[in-house]
Amino acid sequence: MFTSHTLQSISEDVFDTGTSSDETAVKPAKVRTEKPDDMNYGVCKGRKISRILGLNTKGSELRVLVVYSDSKKVHKKDAELIPSRILRHYAPQMIIDYYESLITNGNAQ
Repeated sequence: MFTSHTLQSISEDVFDTGTSSDETAVKPAKVRTEKPDDMNYGVCKGRKISRILGLNTKGSELRVLVVYSDSKKVHKKDAELIPSRILRHYAPQMIIDYYESLITNGNAQ
């Protein structure tokens, strides 16, 4: 059977309250997802998105081509490629609807 010292040791290992002084514990590194130029997009500055025109998969991250609703005609300055991670924050329902339309229209691969 177990001695009282062994049971105490097991209890301390299992029910660690975080007060132990284990200096070798590795703290998880913080992952930085924001980039310095993230606030330069129109959607970050308060512009309203009219619709999503498409996706761009070139480069290191997925980008979404959007048109802003404050424009009468689509001009180059009124359309913008925005990283999908930013659009998921500012217009999550719009990007979900766009992905659903790709699936229901049979354009998903």
